[in-house]
Amino acid sequence: MQAKNNSKAKIISKITDYVNSVDFITFAYIFGSFGRGEAFSDIDIGTYVKGSLTKSPLEIEFEIEDKIEDLTGYHADVRVLNYAPASFVFQVIKDGILIKDVEPDIRSDFEGIVFKKTHDFIRFRNEYLGEISNAPI
Repeated sequence: MQAKNNSKAKIISKITDYVNSVDFITFAYIFGSFGRGEAFSDIDIGTYVKGSLTKSPLEIEFEIEDKIEDLTGYHADVRVLNYAPASFVFQVIKDGILIKDVEPDIRSDFEGIVFKKTHDFIRFRNEYLGEISNAPI
């Protein structure tokens, strides 16, 4: 693992170069405290993988995490967005920094589906929270 004295711009560049070299990643985001430019203890990355997987999403996450940790010296937390809950993916899209986008049409379609699912879910969530907040204990 490299020393932790890299600037954020250098770290983003290293991560972007690596992610761009991975053929099965269609698009990727940096998100979380690192992506927002705040103090951070790890680097959060969301990836969308194309095609049928030869490895489990968890194996892919661990593989990418190990490589990013070696490149940056920081702990990495990677999520394969194809298999993540819509509410989580919505936050990644909304707050993240897009660092790879080789097929914008696929990304745009995926984001549209996530926005629709999230919007539909929020209505039910708000109804539920309204009901339980008024329920007698």
